[in-house]
Amino acid sequence: MGFENDGGWPMENPAYYDFKSEEGAKFAIMEVKGEKSHGRINFEIENVDELWGALKDKVEVVEPLFDTPWGTRKFTIRDLDGNELGFGGKIHDR
Repeated sequence: MGFENDGGWPMENPAYYDFKSEEGAKFAIMEVKGEKSHGRINFEIENVDELWGALKDKVEVVEPLFDTPWGTRKFTIRDLDGNELGFGGKIHDR
C-alpha cells in the first residue's frame, strides 16, 4: 500500500503505530488488550481547537482536547458504531 512505519508508542513496548506514505498520507493503529474495541482511526488536521469547539457538546467524548508530549493537540470521540475517532494537529499559537 506504500506506507512505512513512522514510529510507535510507548517506545519500550509499542501498542500504537503510526504509518506514513511518501505523499504524506498518515494513519495509525492501536492494539487494545483486555477490552472490546471497534477500532480507532486518527486524523491529522488543521485547526484542531476549532473542530473541538464545534463537536465537544454534540458527541460522546473519549479523550478531551489535550497537549501531547510530542507537540500536538488531540481529542478522541466515539461514533455511533462505537469506533473511536481521534483528531490531532500541531500546536499553533492560541
